Amino acid sequence: MTDFGDGSRPLLFELLGPLRVRRYGQDLNLGPRQQRLILALLLTRAGEPVSTPEVITMLWGNQPPASAKNIVHRYVGNLRHLLEPGIAPRAQGCWITSDAAGYRVVADESNLDLLAFRKLAEEARAAADTGNPDTALAAYTKALEMWRGPCAGASDMLVDQLAPFNAVDYECAAAAVEAADLSLRLDSGRSMLNMLRRMATHHFFDEALQARFILVLSAAGQQAEAIARYHSLRRRLLDELGVDPGAEVQAAYREILKRSNVRREDNVVTRFEYPDPKIVRLVSMIRRSDGAIVAVVTSVTGLAATTERWLVDDAAVWTEFPRDLAIVDLAKRPEDNQA
Repeated sequence: MTDFGDGSRPLLFELLGPLRVRRYGQDLNLGPRQQRLILALLLTRAGEPVSTPEVITMLWGNQPPASAKNIVHRYVGNLRHLLEPGIAPRAQGCWITSDAAGYRVVADESNLDLLAFRKLAEEARAAADTGNPDTALAAYTKALEMWRGPCAGASDMLVDQLAPFNAVDYECAAAAVEAADLSLRLDSGRSMLNMLRRMATHHFFDEALQARFILVLSAAGQQAEAIARYHSLRRRLLDELGVDPGAEVQAAYREILKRSNVRREDNVVTRFEYPDPKIVRLVSMIRRSDGAIVAVVTSVTGLAATTERWLVDDAAVWTEFPRDLAIVDLAKRPEDNQA
């Protein structure tokens, strides 16, 4: 992740993460929540007008106060003075203009990260289309380094009308999927691994993104985490949406199991004694990049009997994953210890 801009511009608007405006490199205090939301909404439109009714709907839904229009005008006035301290009272200034269509922020790719992101993404697609994948991946990487988190941090500002912000998030995720596909072809996904990890955390139910993350983890030699990620996603989809992973994620999972070159064993029940006694079900067995065999297990309750399987004792590592998944090292068989 890199900072957008070099600090030489009078104002820099940053939307690809928590909302931030900097004047010559110094962060501005953007004021109360509703005022920040108005600026964030204007920036998502990237120079296109936003009507007063749209602003009112975002702030109050279908129950605005009688003074809603005056409150919006006051907040816009405050933003104009914040962005341009010397502006005369009731003047529009040069940063936020208004006409019959609504309010708009004057910005371009040199001072708004969203527009800079779009420009780089288009350059990447053009390079890929003309047979220059290395140039394309470099442009995607530069674009995605500007992504700091969900658009404007809107969900943290307790806004209900998230559609404009979600649209920007989906746009960034789509570019990440395209970049991951290129990276898998060129460098086994290594250049995209850290970025995909950050983005996949915030887009847990974006199955196209999760499928690429699983594939990139596997290609980078992190088979255990790739398998654990699949089962964590599957459990959350079942618990929260009542569905199984879609075709894209299922195909990615089958692919990483083929890469592991280790026999898959389902529905094997064992007892694991470290750090606390746990009854677990073996999800799969995989070979790590260092050659060690590990088991991915999930906890099981209500079983009267267990099938013994030898696991590492004192040296066992129980790595916590979301919900009840864990990874444990497999030890030698009993007959090996008697040699």
